[in-house]
Amino acid sequence: MSGLMAPQPGGATRAARSSAREWRWGWAAVLLMNLPVALLFGFFVTSRSGAFGMLAGVFVVWLAGHFAVARFARVRGALIVGGICVAVLQVIPLLQIGAGLSAVALLADRAMEISAAAAFAVTLMTGGQLIVAALVAGYLIRSTRPVG
Repeated sequence: MSGLMAPQPGGATRAARSSAREWRWGWAAVLLMNLPVALLFGFFVTSRSGAFGMLAGVFVVWLAGHFAVARFARVRGALIVGGICVAVLQVIPLLQIGAGLSAVALLADRAMEISAAAAFAVTLMTGGQLIVAALVAGYLIRSTRPVG
């Protein structure tokens, strides 16, 4: 047996650990590709404390995706492929604006200025909607792929 496939403590192989690392880097790249429109509009509507909440929310979204692509093989490809599609849609950001506005609308009567906690919640809700859109797009693209 080669050293590449030798069992490691915990039953994982080097190849499997390397693959998980690559998927995590892929997720980080996809998240970064999806940030321009979100950050542009987010910084426009938040205060300084709101910006902190928004950045904390981005970190939580990154962390959730980081663990999801490492742990759930069925999610990996769909999330990455769909995430790229969602990022490309920023050229005409109707999806991103719609997700953000619907998240803000849930908190609209709570406060005029978006606080850190509100920005955190809006970021999680917006990110969640865009992740669902990415997963749907990714699964649709992967299911229509020719076999063979």
